Amino acid sequence: HYVTNANLEFIGEHIPTLLLAATGDFMVRCENTHAMKQVMKTAQFISFDGSGHMVNKSECKSIELTSH
Repeated sequence: HYVTNANLEFIGEHIPTLLLAATGDFMVRCENTHAMKQVMKTAQFISFDGSGHMVNKSECKSIELTSH
């Protein structure tokens, strides 16, 4: 998917956002999520070492604890 920086900024300013990055994700490079965080300044950002594409499933307990 492609979203312009202007649209990412708008989303970040108006919608609470949690960005998840996983260093073992072969579908979405971790660097891309880091780049999104640079644009979406108010977004929360969590990076998981070694996790793969389904980080929301493999790290659900960690995500639950950090999102409150």
